[in-house]
Amino acid sequence: MLKEDLLHFIWKHRFLPLKELKTVTGQPLEVIDPGLHNTDAGPDFLNAKVKIGSTVWVGNVEIHINAGDWYLHRHHKNPAYDSVVLHVVLEGEQEVKNSRGESIPQLIIQIPDYLQERYKYLIKVNKELIPCRSSFPHLSRLEIHSWMERLLVERLEERYNRIQGYFKDSEYNWNTVFFITLARAFGFGKNSYAFEWWAKNLPYAQLIKHSSNLFEIEAIFFGTAGLLQKESMPEHFWNKSIDGAQYYDALLQEYVYLKHKYGLKEMDFTIWKYLRTRPYNFPHVRIAQLAALYRLFSYKVGDLLEGKIDFVPELKSLKFTRYWSSHYCFSSPVESQLFKLTDRSLQLLEMNCIIPLIYALGKYKGEEDHMQIAIDKLNKLKPESNQIIRVWMESGIEVKTAADSQALLQLQRQYCDRKDCLRCRFGMEYLRCK
Repeated sequence: MLKEDLLHFIWKHRFLPLKELKTVTGQPLEVIDPGLHNTDAGPDFLNAKVKIGSTVWVGNVEIHINAGDWYLHRHHKNPAYDSVVLHVVLEGEQEVKNSRGESIPQLIIQIPDYLQERYKYLIKVNKELIPCRSSFPHLSRLEIHSWMERLLVERLEERYNRIQGYFKDSEYNWNTVFFITLARAFGFGKNSYAFEWWAKNLPYAQLIKHSSNLFEIEAIFFGTAGLLQKESMPEHFWNKSIDGAQYYDALLQEYVYLKHKYGLKEMDFTIWKYLRTRPYNFPHVRIAQLAALYRLFSYKVGDLLEGKIDFVPELKSLKFTRYWSSHYCFSSPVESQLFKLTDRSLQLLEMNCIIPLIYALGKYKGEEDHMQIAIDKLNKLKPESNQIIRVWMESGIEVKTAADSQALLQLQRQYCDRKDCLRCRFGMEYLRCK
């Protein structure tokens, strides 16, 4: 079944028959301006301009699949629709009137067969990750580049909105915002929600008092994450001899003391995910790294976001408790393992934490030059390498930088996966091509 969205698309982009248009009463009709698409309450298109007969009308346009939908949606009782100068429908010749009892001109439009088939193919569930790829050769490099730029800004704006939420919740403290954003990025997808939830509930007012003592930071971090409870790990880990039991016992003892002192609470440890998670990405390893990062950056956040210090070199020299260089949880050591941040992890952290924060700080201050720094940084980084990006590259889309890969991830997740093809420039070109 066709959706009204397709009729909106046809009206907005004037995919109308080339023959002369006429209202259902036989009056000639010319679309001078389709109007502005309204995504809020009220008529579908605002301030349209149409010529009906010899008269030019300026007003709003309402669109429905069936003419009777006008009454079904009770527009005849709503004065907000009295400004409608044209009712556009796919089928039905039922006369419609506004709340004043005045008859509204009506246009029945037809959807070309090729357009219907292409639209149905785009929105159906199929194995084709990019069903519109056949339209790519018809796109100019300028069209592709401008759409990719728009998608990148959309992605940064989404992250700005999330960061703005952190900012309000933390009573406008950039240090807290930085750490929550960093913690979410440390989830690397699978545990992002758990890390965000945990970081939002850390006792920052008390934590800053311990910022120079890594062991005390670790005790607070592991304790509030619920990971000092033996129930938090599968029993077979605890059945092994615990290497470095003194370290674990000391952490637990310190946390019990701090919990009593500050009234700390543990989160539900079942939120943490381990299934199909590599040891270096276990929550324990990441929290140990975050503890070291907190100590490193607790007084440097301003300089970091102003660009006075570089994030990646600082992280490459990061040193954390030796125990975590050969363990991924509180259990026996792992042979031949060194759990450190890889170059790929460092770039992901920069893209998912530092760069969005730089953009957010620039927007908060109203400084476009500072926002541009974030985009410039993405243009200097290598693109991500994953299945989604590889498929787009195989489809003919050039990916040279992280800015390109971030734009394509936005496109895939916010348009393709949601079948929102009518708002996508690639989808529009696919529908346009005969």
